Amino acid sequence: MTGFIRRHLIEPVRDLICPPVCLTCDVLIDENVSRICEACWKGLLPADRRSRKWRETRRRFTRGTSLEDLLACYLLDRDGRLQEIIHQMKYRGKKSLGVELGRRLGEAIRRSPVFSSAHLLVPVPLHPLKERERGYNQSEYICRGVREVTGIPEDASLLLRTRYTETQTLLTVERRKTNVLGAFAVRPDGRRAVRGRRFIIVDDVITTGATVTACASVLRSHGAGALLAASVALAV
Repeated sequence: MTGFIRRHLIEPVRDLICPPVCLTCDVLIDENVSRICEACWKGLLPADRRSRKWRETRRRFTRGTSLEDLLACYLLDRDGRLQEIIHQMKYRGKKSLGVELGRRLGEAIRRSPVFSSAHLLVPVPLHPLKERERGYNQSEYICRGVREVTGIPEDASLLLRTRYTETQTLLTVERRKTNVLGAFAVRPDGRRAVRGRRFIIVDDVITTGATVTACASVLRSHGAGALLAASVALAV
């Protein structure tokens, strides 16, 4: 009964008073869970894995690390649409955006034989204090969207963040590496399940790759097989 009242009485009145608008361009839209208009979705810059820039980035992130491959949906346009979408997802409580971005990432994973054969999705964990401050881990919601599309299961508790770290945003490449050094661990009762399995480490944005590389290193130390990294956006 409560759902009926919300759908047929409360929501129509709310939309009459405050019509839904796109969160990134303020154009009027039909009510939908993601609250982003189709034009804004289409305006995002896709990450082209065939481009030289992408190949150079992939080599840089995988050379000398535990990561074997990298995949992303979009290139991050600083101060653009995608930046605003990610901001809404991380800091404004728009969890449904994480799921929708995950579905789009899932489509890219499904098209890749290397990624679609993974055994498990692992979101980059937040420290418990930071997750309490924010209220949720956006990478977990991205994983949910990926799972919907690919059927690959997720384990949001396999990796733990054992040390509270500074935000990576304003740090140099070297400081990013030292900031996350020793910051992750595998859940004690999950260590046996790591051996020989193929993992996709999922994050919202990959910039220098320091965070996903640190996660991969921990999984490798417990005998993981292939280690892959996937993100909604790549900032290069």
